[in-house]
Amino acid sequence: MSDVTTFLKRLLGGADVEWVPLGDIGEFIRGNGLQKKDLVDSGLPAIHYGQIYTRYGLEAHTTFSYVSEKFGSKLKKAHTNDLLLATTSENDEDVVKPVAWLGGTAAISGDMMLFRHKQDAKYLAHFILTDAFQKQKRKYITGAKVRRVSSGDLAKIIVPIPCPDDSEKSLAIQGEIVRILDKFTELTAELTAELTQRKKQYNHYRDQLLTFDEDEVEWKALGEVFNLFAGGDKPKDAFSDFETEEFNVPVLSNGIGEKSLYGWTNEAKIIEPSLTVSARGTIGWTSYRDRPIFPIIRLLVLTPKSELNLRYAYHYMKTVETSYKVPDSGIPQLTKPMIQDVPFPIPHPNDPQRSIEEQDRIAAILDKFDTLTTSLTEGLPREIELREKQYAYYRDQLLNFPKPDAGAA
Repeated sequence: MSDVTTFLKRLLGGADVEWVPLGDIGEFIRGNGLQKKDLVDSGLPAIHYGQIYTRYGLEAHTTFSYVSEKFGSKLKKAHTNDLLLATTSENDEDVVKPVAWLGGTAAISGDMMLFRHKQDAKYLAHFILTDAFQKQKRKYITGAKVRRVSSGDLAKIIVPIPCPDDSEKSLAIQGEIVRILDKFTELTAELTAELTQRKKQYNHYRDQLLTFDEDEVEWKALGEVFNLFAGGDKPKDAFSDFETEEFNVPVLSNGIGEKSLYGWTNEAKIIEPSLTVSARGTIGWTSYRDRPIFPIIRLLVLTPKSELNLRYAYHYMKTVETSYKVPDSGIPQLTKPMIQDVPFPIPHPNDPQRSIEEQDRIAAILDKFDTLTTSLTEGLPREIELREKQYAYYRDQLLNFPKPDAGAA
């Protein structure tokens, strides 16, 4: 018997856990009428459904936005201990993302709903993230481009409620489980806050080290320094979904981190180390590639024409990735002609050896900060990933109550 199982038996003290439909323990109330353009800097606290994905964690006590009192009088309101749910998303994983609302009255937008109940809101929020909930949720997701779950279907999903006939004891048990899980989320939050500070530190030193006096560098057009390539177009079924001994060249498209990986092939279009620049989506996002790659549509690739520290080039390109001028009409897209004239600094251009030494020096300093803030094998992102896995393990274990025979499979 595991330590978690022993703990749960002791916590429950022989009490029953009943799996009940959400519709039996509360009601769903859909938001209405609030758009981003209605948000202001002061007034009645308000939450737009998109902010649930971008601004809020598992719980919230205050809002980032407001609406006027007059406009807010027409909107549905969340109250303390309501569970806020974003019921539309572009992917299955994020739909029904929860926020336990622990503040006062707040207006809510459409494309989200609140769940009003008498349980511990954070207990329910933690449970929504479990495999047990997600497996049930997937049966009810509808829509093509926009994925959604209706309140009627959410009401059918069953959740474990300890001691359902004794609300005081039930809330005490729920609260103890929340207290333990909060220890893991608090540590992750602390590491995330530290990561934010380290990123600011990296940006500070990067901007200092890559700001030059006129006589220190020669500014050349990007097209003079780099060969510029645009990824081609190939159907998804031309590639393998998994890396194998034969298919070991990553196929890359636009995106950040793992989202740029499109598949695997046995053919490399770019052999040498390179920089890639996202041409769609997160336009301008620059990544360093130290292995052969196969770039496809919506990705630009840069390889040096002559001796150059590519890590130095990477750090400099990160300073300009938000400054590209992209036409407003049509689908925003970055092209080779749009980047070929971007100025690029070559230090000490009349002394090649000194130029490389200076590039090496700058790259070595910035690489230390970059590793700390971006590396998935070391540094803070790795620590955060490990803590998130630890939280997920204990969350699923602590909320893994025996299910009824007809159950939640």
